[in-house]
Amino acid sequence: MGQPIGSVPWMGSKMETGVEVKDLTKYYTAPTLTKALDGVSFEVGQGEVFGLLGENGAGKTTLVKVLATLLLPDRGTASVAGHDVVKEPSQVRMSIGYAGQDSEKSAYWRLTARENLVYFSVALHGMKREEAEARIEEFADQLGFSKLDREFSSLSGGEKQMVIIIRSLLHGPSVVFMDEPSKSLDPLAARRMRDFVRKLARDNGLTVMLTTHNMQEAEELCDRLAFLDSGKLIFVGSPAEFKRIEAYEVIEVDADLNDVESVPGLVEVRRGASTKLLVTDASEALPALIGVLREKGIKTRLRVKGPSLEDAYLHFARQGDGPWAIS
Repeated sequence: MGQPIGSVPWMGSKMETGVEVKDLTKYYTAPTLTKALDGVSFEVGQGEVFGLLGENGAGKTTLVKVLATLLLPDRGTASVAGHDVVKEPSQVRMSIGYAGQDSEKSAYWRLTARENLVYFSVALHGMKREEAEARIEEFADQLGFSKLDREFSSLSGGEKQMVIIIRSLLHGPSVVFMDEPSKSLDPLAARRMRDFVRKLARDNGLTVMLTTHNMQEAEELCDRLAFLDSGKLIFVGSPAEFKRIEAYEVIEVDADLNDVESVPGLVEVRRGASTKLLVTDASEALPALIGVLREKGIKTRLRVKGPSLEDAYLHFARQGDGPWAIS
């Protein structure tokens, strides 16, 4: 068994603020002029796990690429680990880890996973070889990754993603950016990854900024969430605060249910594996709903609960310009 996380000293600098963004704006000019980021401002503290939510094309990946110095902003300022992303890009790059959606393309496919990790940590980040090798073993053990000596090209998509995640953290960065970190990971590997990243952040003051469409990941891993809509930042707060925006109660029915318009206080019906009725007052809605079920001869289970993170996400996705906008 490997040693606990942190047995090799963490090398990242300790900053009170990991990421600071002020009025960040980015345009794309092809095929038409598009504002990918529209005056975005926020701060992420040292040791905080900060999640970016939003629909495809909302600006999440663009924001991460600006902060990782892969794109230049058109207006505004941003600093990462105390370094300006435009004026001090080299210092930013030495202070961060990055696991992007296409990061596996930068790996050497004929080298083993271990050889890739040694190269990136020693040759590119200046770690001592013995420290790098110790941390590789430690991280692989904590993540349950047993294929360090397999050629990178022979790994599955999830195994390649695990190598990329390890690579982004090996050198002890102050800030790490992760774009959809659990993509291709099976549920067990995803849970190990979340536990691992949260412990690193807590024990070493590592600032983590990630994008995700996985609401379970967002709720379990993130201290705060931000929601982007068409380049605008419309919410920043904790997962609990995010859920409270959806101010309705949810009645979940294990059946595909139609003709429920007579249910009092009905706001919306959402259909999927089950039918969800968003209502203003479940105690008023339940008697009428039970009447509908009896009339149709449907015997099923009902559950009453508060809104989930997914419910709140759908609220923001549909009403991003609502009264909770902060930009």
